[in-house]
Amino acid sequence: MGVFYHREYHVILEAHGILTRYYMREDLDKLKNNLQKKSGYTQYSEYVLTTVKRMYEEVVKGFEFPQGMEMYFQYIDSNNSGGNLANAMLMDSWLTEGIEEADLAAYLKQRFHEDKTLFIACVIDEFDVNKKLDDKEFMAILEAMDIEEGMKWNIWRIYQNFDEHVDRVVAVVLKLIPKIREVYANYEHAFDEFHEYWETACQDGSFYEKLKKSVKISGNLEQDEIVFHPNYVLCNSIQFTTNDRTMKRLYLYLGVLFREDSFVNDAKLSRSEMLIRFKLLSDASKYEILQLLKNERKYGLELAEHLHLSAATISHHMNALSTCGLLNMEKDANRVYYRLNKVQIECMIDQLRKDLLE
Repeated sequence: MGVFYHREYHVILEAHGILTRYYMREDLDKLKNNLQKKSGYTQYSEYVLTTVKRMYEEVVKGFEFPQGMEMYFQYIDSNNSGGNLANAMLMDSWLTEGIEEADLAAYLKQRFHEDKTLFIACVIDEFDVNKKLDDKEFMAILEAMDIEEGMKWNIWRIYQNFDEHVDRVVAVVLKLIPKIREVYANYEHAFDEFHEYWETACQDGSFYEKLKKSVKISGNLEQDEIVFHPNYVLCNSIQFTTNDRTMKRLYLYLGVLFREDSFVNDAKLSRSEMLIRFKLLSDASKYEILQLLKNERKYGLELAEHLHLSAATISHHMNALSTCGLLNMEKDANRVYYRLNKVQIECMIDQLRKDLLE
């Protein structure tokens, strides 16, 4: 058990991030302007954002992006707090080991046709994973979702013709990968400071303490097995997931902005941060998770069984809730446990009081 830090990035994850930024027109300058308002913004933050922007621009320069791909990279949730359809089709493929890139599409097709709930779990929050859904039942769930009608139609189209759509997404991902590797090779040592910071933390035993401070996670993470990779293009992103089968190993993809002195230490919640939290609380499953964790900790599989949700869906929920600080993580006996972060809840209440009552 322990922390296994890898300097290597996951090229499929980077490709997905670049494609999302391109098709959704996510401006890195806008991100920079927003983060500069944070009290913890540092010279390191400036360096990271400038360098990542240069890497991104070099990758997309001269690359022929196929037209009509926007639907795959639009956020399923209009609040931009969740994933997109391309992410759902790739189904955390960066967790797989021993699969050649040329075999990626075939692997995803086989996985989908063996168990469609793996895809469904990435696009729909609530469904009974123990029940096999026919098309009529799936359509009923789609119709009840609180998302735009156009997104419902896109989900249905992909569900009905998965092979065709996954071929389109994988084709552009595979086409982009050589360009990413070519450009990223020129920046091999650009983030040595980030790598050395976390490598040292792993070696001197301060990893857990620094991780908690960097990403607003508290609780006991000792003895956790973490496979840790950097995330470049989504430099302000914190992503973690667990293996669907065992839920024992934690895979962490940490944006290169995050260190102990990073901007996330700003105590005041901005308007956008408050709205993201309200959006999360408006989701029935996420709210029920917080209620279940009010008085005691629970592990992911326990929550999945209680709520009749898949491991992938619970992982999605816990990632969203933990990333914004509403939950704490801890590890005990090879299980990742979650607790309600009551300090963060009180912080929201205090901010709401200041904004509306004072």
